[in-house]
Amino acid sequence: MINMLKVPASKDVYEYWKLPLLPDYIKKWATITPQGEALICADTEQVYDYTDYDEMNTLYAMKLLELGVKKGDIVAVQMPPEPEFYFMMMACASIGAILAPMDVELQPAQVVRDLEPLKPVAFLGQTPKGGFTELAAALKAGIPSLKYIFQLDPSADNGGLAPESLDFQQYFSGAALKEIENRQDLLDLSRQTYASLNTRDPHIILFASDITGDTKPVLICHEATIINTQLTVRGVGLFGSNWKSLNARPSSEFAGTIQPAATWANGGCVVTMPDFKADEVLNNIEKFQPTHAIFLASQLQSIWALPAYQKYNITSLRSVGFDGGTLDKAFLEKLAQMAPTWYTAYGKTEAAGYISHTTKGATVGEVLDQVGQTFPDLAKVSVRRSMDPKGTARCEVDPGEIGEVCVEGPMVFLGYYNQPEATDAVKTKEGILYLGTKGYYHNYRNYHGLRFINR
Repeated sequence: MINMLKVPASKDVYEYWKLPLLPDYIKKWATITPQGEALICADTEQVYDYTDYDEMNTLYAMKLLELGVKKGDIVAVQMPPEPEFYFMMMACASIGAILAPMDVELQPAQVVRDLEPLKPVAFLGQTPKGGFTELAAALKAGIPSLKYIFQLDPSADNGGLAPESLDFQQYFSGAALKEIENRQDLLDLSRQTYASLNTRDPHIILFASDITGDTKPVLICHEATIINTQLTVRGVGLFGSNWKSLNARPSSEFAGTIQPAATWANGGCVVTMPDFKADEVLNNIEKFQPTHAIFLASQLQSIWALPAYQKYNITSLRSVGFDGGTLDKAFLEKLAQMAPTWYTAYGKTEAAGYISHTTKGATVGEVLDQVGQTFPDLAKVSVRRSMDPKGTARCEVDPGEIGEVCVEGPMVFLGYYNQPEATDAVKTKEGILYLGTKGYYHNYRNYHGLRFINR
């Protein structure tokens, strides 16, 4: 890489702690601690420092611009959480394109169903069990807006590269990226585009499932993601090289996309695994010595069920958490044995991630039946009466009274993409998000913990 290959941050990274754009935080640490570890691929053990990460993001952004991808365009990906996914995520965020990560388990018909309303201009996907040819044909037939279909791993498909598809490994190869380093026109365009972006510009669409199983495309802006990273920073309490986070969550979940950004916001390192396997998680904890990890409750159960679980050295963990499960005393006691700091968190995709976090030092008994402390200066979480039929928020209930849990402030999503009626059903005219969950605040003397009654 060459030193001149750099797109400046939006603001002075020494003067401002709150920067406007998500990639600004990579640029911040590339300036302050350029050789600090930023991203490690668990499978290959490839290490990217902050300088590498920033430059890879810029090169990917230049390649997208070369394709003609522009601000507002949607780039759909069906990729595991490998480094290339995060390069693509930051590259889209750097040029105003919107990344739409898909569940890697979706079948071709399901991919087309979810993407057709979004009208993406590009798709990057791995080979499904039935082969990539079927997927590419379904995409071509069902989504006329698609200009480019990239196949991540042609060698994994018996048929090789599918017709009318491009080889991702070739287009984004080291040699291809090296060639584009000297394209001053694309570098200038990258700088101009980045300088034109605003903190309220969208950068990602995450798909959220409702109670019927239908998915809705949740449009999230830079500011919402950045505020959520700060909430996680407070909850985890690690900083710089002391924060090495192991990621074993899918790239289609906010825990596998937005949450790793919290580690980067604080100058830490993410060790990412392409998929979850309980024994490999423990092997990677021993190998890479992470200090933090957050799992699904079901993932933790799988880890603890391993016969050799007690033989693994996991003492590097200082903070471990979980979501996606019902609070249970035996479960929390087991969790508390994994690290000095442990927690649960509650989140909603429409709120760009977690809205509450277990208070440090809380006991198992105290944490039962609650989902943690909220942070009003980052995102106010209120308990209100049901939304008025006219689409306005109703008043907050009295302390301890049950009501509708709501979120307001910059973490609230921009809306369901091109679905104004569905958006209006959960987001009021004042911009207050109704989570669809009933709960109340309980006074724990030194803080108020949020409790839900229908979890």
